[in-house]
Amino acid sequence: MVKYADLRKAQLLLYGQHYLALGTASLQMPGYPYVSLAGYIMGAEGCPLILISELAEHTHNLKGDARCSLLVTAEGSPGLEHARLSLIAEAIPLTVEETGKEASRYYRCFPQMQDFHVRLDFRFFRLLPLQGRFIAGFGRAYWLDWLPPSVLLPTEMEATLISRMPEHPSLSIVSIDSLGLNWRQGERLHRYVFEVEMAGIEDVECQALAAWSVIFKDLP
Repeated sequence: MVKYADLRKAQLLLYGQHYLALGTASLQMPGYPYVSLAGYIMGAEGCPLILISELAEHTHNLKGDARCSLLVTAEGSPGLEHARLSLIAEAIPLTVEETGKEASRYYRCFPQMQDFHVRLDFRFFRLLPLQGRFIAGFGRAYWLDWLPPSVLLPTEMEATLISRMPEHPSLSIVSIDSLGLNWRQGERLHRYVFEVEMAGIEDVECQALAAWSVIFKDLP
């Protein structure tokens, strides 16, 4: 049985990282998986979102078979004793309307790719988790039905919360969720984790403001 502490750890891992290993069914070599890295954010529905070129091998593969898998590990933690999360998923292209809502969230995390879906032939996919395998540490491995955080912020509401945060010349908030917030200083992304998961949107706003104040205070 999956312990709540390990489920929360799996959620924190997925929400705290921005790169995953994506595996798709190869069209070039039928019957074999094709794996490479992709940048991702967590979308408003609690699923990873990726942006990939129409020319990418993954795009060709996903058009033939939407089934895929992904692996996320903690940054700088390659050892087998560290936590890692594998998700079996289905890749769903975003509609034009969904893209309009989610694009700004993605580009806050990856500004170097700004408007690739407009200027270049790139497409957003939602990776809908069906089941996961979480390795919390040695001797602690579980199959789990993926459960997103209990409070999911609509994209417009998240943007409103971010706009209410005090501005700083060298810092910017990338995303806010009920587990914590991601922020940028220069080229580097950071994660601030709330002590407990927030139970409502008002709680998220209050905790995010408090966290942002702590981040300001800790700066040299």
